[in-house]
Amino acid sequence: ILNKSLQLAVEAYLQGEKDTIKLIEIIKNSITTMPLAEIDYVSIYAYPTLSEIKTINQTAIAAVAVKFGKTRLIDNVIIEKRK
Repeated sequence: ILNKSLQLAVEAYLQGEKDTIKLIEIIKNSITTMPLAEIDYVSIYAYPTLSEIKTINQTAIAAVAVKFGKTRLIDNVIIEKRK
């Protein structure tokens, strides 16, 4: 589910969405459909500097951490800047 949620954000970006708040919301909405999912964090940063960004105008990384019971899962995806 984590990778699927991240891919939904990548797809939204490829369709023109650059606002990180909206992209994070897409990820969160997907994750919260899973029972027992407790989101630790969902973040999008500039890559490779890992500085916070509000709009994707360069290569970025979306990262998530989610707890399912006692298990904490993490995943991330690089979002390549559109040419």
